[in-house]
Amino acid sequence: MKTPHQFWNSQKSSRGDFLVVLIIVTNTILYGLLLAQDTIPFIGLSALGLLCLVNLIFNDKRGSKSPILLPVLGLIAFLPVSGAISIDLGLTLPKLYGVILSIVFVYSLANFINSISRLRLTTLTLLLLTFAIPVVGFLATNWSGSSFTLPSRILARLGQYIPQINKFLSGGGIHVNTLAGTLSFFVPLLLSLLWDDKAINRTYLNQSSHPALAILAVKLLVVFSLILSSVLLVFTQSRGSYLGVGVGILVLVIWKNPHLYWLIFLFIAIIFAAFLVFADGNLVKFVSLLDTTREGDTLQVRLDYWKRTVSLIQDFPITGVGLGTYGKVYDTLYNFTPLATEDYISFYAHNMYLGVAASMGLPALILYFALFSSTATMVISAYRKVRSVARVLLMGLSCGILANLIYGLWDNYLLGEKLAVVLWIYLGVINAIYIHQGNMGRRISVQPESTMTITQTDIIKSKTSFWFSYFLFGIGSWVLFSLAAIAFININPYISLGIAMIGGVLLGIYLTYRFEIRNHRLQSPSIA
Repeated sequence: MKTPHQFWNSQKSSRGDFLVVLIIVTNTILYGLLLAQDTIPFIGLSALGLLCLVNLIFNDKRGSKSPILLPVLGLIAFLPVSGAISIDLGLTLPKLYGVILSIVFVYSLANFINSISRLRLTTLTLLLLTFAIPVVGFLATNWSGSSFTLPSRILARLGQYIPQINKFLSGGGIHVNTLAGTLSFFVPLLLSLLWDDKAINRTYLNQSSHPALAILAVKLLVVFSLILSSVLLVFTQSRGSYLGVGVGILVLVIWKNPHLYWLIFLFIAIIFAAFLVFADGNLVKFVSLLDTTREGDTLQVRLDYWKRTVSLIQDFPITGVGLGTYGKVYDTLYNFTPLATEDYISFYAHNMYLGVAASMGLPALILYFALFSSTATMVISAYRKVRSVARVLLMGLSCGILANLIYGLWDNYLLGEKLAVVLWIYLGVINAIYIHQGNMGRRISVQPESTMTITQTDIIKSKTSFWFSYFLFGIGSWVLFSLAAIAFININPYISLGIAMIGGVLLGIYLTYRFEIRNHRLQSPSIA
């Protein structure tokens, strides 16, 4: 029979779980409204903020503290600045809403996914996501940017029977490159789940009442989603996503089978052979072959975009021009084409990292890189400590993010982009596995005798001291890197960008390293 204290704790845990689920459901509904109408009602945003505040005050706060806390808080701090300097709030507000709702997903998932059983539900949700988003993306994409006419013909035929489909395209639809960037997340994850399906079966499906049927259903869903994502990826004709997915799959294969490292040399040899055969050894011609699209966006065109974007960053190095307004500012101040019309607006920098710097400034770019380097360090730290099913997810999610980051070299996912929520969901799941790795570790790793009683006073002192030094040094490092990057902006902007990128990587690694030290100290028997 439970003691009153145990009963109270169980009731508190149940209320906390209910609150987190309510936040996730509310956030999902609001994101759906944002996708449909580019705005969300104020009352809905207020309700979500109130739920998050109540959760922060009364619920278990473990899920809200992680190595990526500082970069995320920094990006949140830049949002009102981005809104204040925007020349068109109609363009900025949807992006601001998108970033806010995406970050809520990260930390609500970190609170929810705190055990292997919760990870099972998350795995199923991710599978449904890899099926639903390609389907919706296919219906909402403007396929005129692809030379493949089959998708457009299918949509035209479906529109005759389902008029609602035409509403997806009434505002221009999703660009094919944006869809390609989203699909790049899914292929490595689905391959990882298909490759190591025994871990999924052993952990989840074999325990069901009809294991054979459950295994067959899940495998069919994975295979169908993989085929769907791959076919749509081919239809997008996005060379950047092809390259990103190829590298993501290569890393996944070598990660799962290290003795296949020779595939790296084979991959390089194939690229070199293609370089000689199709481009006659001309580097510019070769890259142009990889990059040419139906609109004529060759390497030379992208180089022009990049140079003008760098000029824009030089003019707005601290705050950028505001989320969502890059295209409007670019075409007003930096588009020197004499025949340019108002109907043609260059919405993208064609480079994700230049896009972040142009939209929110060099300090935000440092935080952006810190977010990814911290996530990579978390994956390395947690990988050998968790059970096989969590390792399968870590591999698939990490390689999916890697594929998208490489895609971002040629194109870009703007912060707050509608489909960019996939990136934040991936980050949220990795963050949750890292934070709660003690609940997802191998069964043999549990050692009861290593658990020591630590007084509440020692815990409070340790936490206070840690977070004070953590934020002090983290913010100090970020400020120093930001000042160094800005100092060189008029001397050589490329040095500034290099400082921002390297500084962000180092900052993210440091944040995770310090977090690891703190966890070891709290678990050390010497603390009594």
